[in-house]
Amino acid sequence: RPELEVWTIGINTLLSPLGGFAMKTVMARLVLWLVGWVWIGRLFILLGFVGAGLYYMDVKIKDTSARSEEAMSLFVNLLVIDVVIVLNWLSSLLSDTVCVFYLVSEIVSAQYFFESWKIAAVALLLSIFLAWLTQGWWFWIIGLEVALAVVLLIALTISSGIVRLWIDSVFTQHGEKLKEWRMSMRERRKEMEEELASLKKKNQQLQEENEQLKKRKG
Repeated sequence: RPELEVWTIGINTLLSPLGGFAMKTVMARLVLWLVGWVWIGRLFILLGFVGAGLYYMDVKIKDTSARSEEAMSLFVNLLVIDVVIVLNWLSSLLSDTVCVFYLVSEIVSAQYFFESWKIAAVALLLSIFLAWLTQGWWFWIIGLEVALAVVLLIALTISSGIVRLWIDSVFTQHGEKLKEWRMSMRERRKEMEEELASLKKKNQQLQEENEQLKKRKG
């Protein structure tokens, strides 16, 4: 159905990426808000020291080593959180820079940052500038992202409805003509099939007469 195709394309190419980016923005700001609490920040710093000790002593918990890949990913995430906490203690601009840099890496693949330090440096400088520019505006930025998502959802709904109405109007205007054309084509096909059957029958009769003539001459 065409209207479902319009809806699916709009969801996959517009609404889904925007909704995902808005969700990541909300989650990033929520994390910064949580680590801004002094006791939460101290708790994560303490967990970071505990994790470093477990890694250094290679402690095993239920046959799982502290230096295994699973534990390493957990320690890396904990280290990132601790770095964000320390930067937030030093300056809110630095923590906002980390947030902006994360969002930029979601738009531009982070792989480019690892391939070229120049691209990473430019992205970092741009993140610092955007973090300074957007200080105190994050509530409005998130609201704008949500509003854009709602507008896109309404636009997709309206466009799908318009396509459905257009199809219905075309069917109403030309439905009878299309039906008549299909019936005439069926009758024409039936006539051609009958004509083809008649030609085959005549051809078969001619072959039989030819065989009889050959037998008489023989």
